[in-house]
Amino acid sequence: MKNVLFIKSFLIAVMLFTTLVFLTGCSKKEDEKKIPVTTVSDDARAEFLKGRELFEKLRGQESLTHFESAIAKDKGFAMAYYYHSLANPTTKGFFEDLGNMVRLKDSISEGEKLFILSLKAGVDGDQKKQEERAHNQIGQFYLGQQKFQLAVDHLKKATEIDHNYSLAYNMLGYSYRSLGE
Repeated sequence: MKNVLFIKSFLIAVMLFTTLVFLTGCSKKEDEKKIPVTTVSDDARAEFLKGRELFEKLRGQESLTHFESAIAKDKGFAMAYYYHSLANPTTKGFFEDLGNMVRLKDSISEGEKLFILSLKAGVDGDQKKQEERAHNQIGQFYLGQQKFQLAVDHLKKATEIDHNYSLAYNMLGYSYRSLGE
């Protein structure tokens, strides 16, 4: 039980850090490089944004009601399940949320899918896949910041870990093109 709580705490810290770095750094033009929030309900989006703001201020317990409200308004809101899982006080609830978000992975944006699959890889103990996705995310962050060589460095690491990871190759192409290569 202690091991599961340690893993969950570690994953929460990693995902929070990654989320904050990615979302705060990718703002060349208003919302141009931000990961879209896929939902069919404006009310659900508003609740989600309130919850996410509280969560990012380390007020996870308070954020739960907003995520729950967002999910009630849109049962297909994968990122609401994602953040709810990270703030969820029970292991059972965490895994229920994880199952719901993974089930929805084909109906959301590529950025949202990266967060969800990275979390799933971490839970499954697939450190290789988790590392690959982390390098891809940081590579995309640097690409958005126009730090093209740093983007190349991280995206190459992602492709070295998984030679079939097409998203990393695609972003690598954009990075090289920006370097004039």
